[in-house]
Order: sequence, then C-alpha cells, then structure tokens
Amino acid sequence: MKIENEKYENQIIQIDGVSYVNCVFAHCTLEYSGGALPSFVECTLVASNFAFTDQAANTVQLLQSLYHGGFKPVVEATFVNIRRNPKSAKGEA
Repeated sequence: MKIENEKYENQIIQIDGVSYVNCVFAHCTLEYSGGALPSFVECTLVASNFAFTDQAANTVQLLQSLYHGGFKPVVEATFVNIRRNPKSAKGEA
C-alpha cells in the first residue's frame, strides 16, 4: 500500500508493508511488527517514535541479550555495518 501527502497526529500507526511518501508524523508512535518492510520517502517525524512488536520485538530483545551477554562488540559491529551500508540490513551486498 502506498500513502502520499498525509499528516498524522497523536496516533499509533501500524507501518508494516506500507510505503509513505511526503507524509508528516507528529506526536505519533510508528509500530513495526516484523512483517513486510515499510518505506519512507521525504517524510517528516515531529516528536514521534518507533515501537517494535511481535517478531520485530524479538529481534530487538535478541540484540539486547547479546549486547549484555558478552557480545557487545558483535552488536556494535552490526550497527556500524548498518550505518555504512544500508542495503546490508536487507541481506543485500
């Protein structure tokens, strides 16, 4: 689904599988549950945040467990790689 030129305020929005173009999110929580990846093109976030639920929450919890369980360098390296090469987060080279 593609959504363009919308403004959201004070809402909880499920973002799995949605493409947002030129949208504004003000004081919103954007929830990702681990389904199809969302996309954001020329969108604006104003005092909004992301929440991870279901399978996405499991991934965040795994990273937390690894980080605090002695694998801090591995988790840090993962985030360095994400910052360098955004395609790697999707499993691409």
